[in-house]
Amino acid sequence: MILNKRKKKLNKESTMSLSFEEFLLSMKITEKTYHLAIRSSITKPQLYLKRIPKDIYISPFSKKILKLMRSNINLQFVLDEYGAAITLINPSEEACYNVLQIPLSKSSEECIFIPTFPLKDRVRMVKSQARLEQMDENSTEIFESGLLDHYVNRPVSMEEECLAEFAAYYRYSSKRGKKGIALNNDSGFIFKRTCARIIRYRNYHYEVDPDNYIRENLMLFLPWRDEQKDILDQNMERLFTLHKTVLSEKKKQFNAFSYEALALAFSEVMARTEDNDNTECTNGAKFDFDEYKMDDTFNSADINTQFEDESSKEKVMFIAPDQKINSKTYLKN
Repeated sequence: MILNKRKKKLNKESTMSLSFEEFLLSMKITEKTYHLAIRSSITKPQLYLKRIPKDIYISPFSKKILKLMRSNINLQFVLDEYGAAITLINPSEEACYNVLQIPLSKSSEECIFIPTFPLKDRVRMVKSQARLEQMDENSTEIFESGLLDHYVNRPVSMEEECLAEFAAYYRYSSKRGKKGIALNNDSGFIFKRTCARIIRYRNYHYEVDPDNYIRENLMLFLPWRDEQKDILDQNMERLFTLHKTVLSEKKKQFNAFSYEALALAFSEVMARTEDNDNTECTNGAKFDFDEYKMDDTFNSADINTQFEDESSKEKVMFIAPDQKINSKTYLKN
């Protein structure tokens, strides 16, 4: 009852304009009692920003980042290693996006992943329960068709297309369109893309796993119909040597740099990074975080959010979603 009365009093407009000392007097409590009330609800160290009552609904922010992003900001202080790990690996928004299969980012260039893992390590999606119930009880076709199935069913006119080209230049659809190319066995249609997709795959390294490196390159850059018969049951090393020139030319279409060049560049970057870390430790040098550090105004009892207009009487900045106004007007609103 007492808590509810004081909460109602705190929400009054007249109370919101008080200083911190006046706020304590209006609540008839001491600063020690106020701190005790805060401590009673927490079980681990937490950082509280000093502020006056009218600023209690302003989230922690950085003025420099705010000017760059022009969106809502809620900076959180991480006080221990566990908190830092949880912040990085367990964000609820990213978990929801992954569960719903919503992409976390979009770009003008589309990517596609080609599952070049060994057969036993590939993951496939099972058909829905409704579709399984409609199938013959002796059927073993329980998986949804994917990129590799579509490639196997490509028409005879695309016999010389390798898997990498098929994935990059064609998209699949279950419906026929004006320019649709029918796949074999009535398995759907493909459409030629105007812009190739960026292909991604396991990318085995010859020095680490030569067998899978050879198998992956044959699978990606040499045409085949039956993976088991045309690749796995063959002498893959001999087949790789026989078609090495063709494989190299095909691979250049999708890899601007050779593995050796990328490995060399990576090792150089790692060496420079290690040298820089050692130099910083030796010289006691520290990275300058002042550019985006938290505002000094958080150290006072008043969260002062003044920008260019230092003469403004209003000390609270409300961020409007409309970005169709110029920067000067936006920062003053």
